[in-house]
Amino acid sequence: MKKIFEKIKSLFLGRGDYGFLDEQSLPKVPFTEKFITGALDQKFIVTSDHNDIAKNHCGATAATNLGLLYLDKVDQSELFAAMYEKIGQGPVILIGKKISDVFKTYGKSLCYYRTRNLEKILAGLKDNSMAILLLASGIFAWHYVMALGYRIYEDGESYLIIQDGWHKNKFFYYKINQGSLLLAATIYKLEGRLKDDQ
Repeated sequence: MKKIFEKIKSLFLGRGDYGFLDEQSLPKVPFTEKFITGALDQKFIVTSDHNDIAKNHCGATAATNLGLLYLDKVDQSELFAAMYEKIGQGPVILIGKKISDVFKTYGKSLCYYRTRNLEKILAGLKDNSMAILLLASGIFAWHYVMALGYRIYEDGESYLIIQDGWHKNKFFYYKINQGSLLLAATIYKLEGRLKDDQ
């Protein structure tokens, strides 16, 4: 009976594990890897930075990190407050327009599109555009993360490089639909942001 209860609970609330891998868990064979410009040097926020004023705010956290990467000299606390006011408490399904509206208040135009297609996500990252992924590990267990690059192995196996919104200064790897379901990816391009030539 206990096992059945645990399976039902996992179905609705997830296992707390979205299938994120650290580098040590990845294959030990040759690969190519790319990060979007600025991702390696950016100090991103995590949800615990704003637990005092917000709840279920992974969407606002990911949106703030997008702003920290794309906007110049922006105050992190002010930006988070603006994003949280627009996006609110999760779970929230669609946040692209809300993020775009906040960017307009900073005088910036943000283009975006949604997809579930891995090739389109990789193409966006290759074009130096960040993606925000909405993942589900259970019916009521959703989480927003940022995709900041990718790793592709010689056999074609590919992983997205993500910042999970929980761990500071650390990247993880996510293979689409392994450990959690990709509900949607939204690719964001700041008007005028240059394509990376690397």
